[in-house]
Amino acid sequence: MCGRYSLAKDAKLLADEFPAFEIIAKLAGRYNIAPAQPIAVFKGGRPPAMDIVQWGLVPPWAKDPAIGSGMINARAETAAEKPAFRAAFHRKRCLVPADGWYEWGAIPGQKTRHPVWFHRRDGRPFSFAGLWEEWHDREGGLLMTATILTVPANALCRPFHDRMPAIIDPENRETWLSDETTRTSDLQALLRPQPGNDFAVRRVSTRVNAVYHDDPACIAEAPAPPQQTELFD
Repeated sequence: MCGRYSLAKDAKLLADEFPAFEIIAKLAGRYNIAPAQPIAVFKGGRPPAMDIVQWGLVPPWAKDPAIGSGMINARAETAAEKPAFRAAFHRKRCLVPADGWYEWGAIPGQKTRHPVWFHRRDGRPFSFAGLWEEWHDREGGLLMTATILTVPANALCRPFHDRMPAIIDPENRETWLSDETTRTSDLQALLRPQPGNDFAVRRVSTRVNAVYHDDPACIAEAPAPPQQTELFD
């Protein structure tokens, strides 16, 4: 599952991480990206170009774009066969740049759940595997949308959720986007849980619970309960 994430790095840092890709120069940093909001994606091309789409995939055949609210994630194991994602999996793959994502973990002895933020230990941005689509209304208006693919959680993520975003390794980014990569088995081979050694998890403030909060305080470290300190770096 990936229901919130961050992309706070500026265009220069993104350009350093994605040197062969076109970056939107005035891309604003985001600390609390939520479903139905605009998100940045890299589509295929030479070079791959950044575009802005809405988070929550709306298939071309949908009668109502509200269906996208339930399509923010797609399971990597079944996306190639599911009617909502099948065409995009084979022809409209994208990368979703990010520098972290959120989950909500249980608090021992309490019914409430507390947010945590997963991020690379070195602070570098990375990219989720995504799919994008085009939807046209009756008046000819165009809506471009995307979903983030998920895989089974690794050991780092498993205490908080049984799924995690599919992260494409740097050396496989252009392969994932390429129209020349057509075999389902080759594509699914790129969608696997990260080992976790390069990532860490931080307990953060409940400020992120409200979608209208979008500032550095969302990823600021919050004290962990004594029973959970071993989960965090």
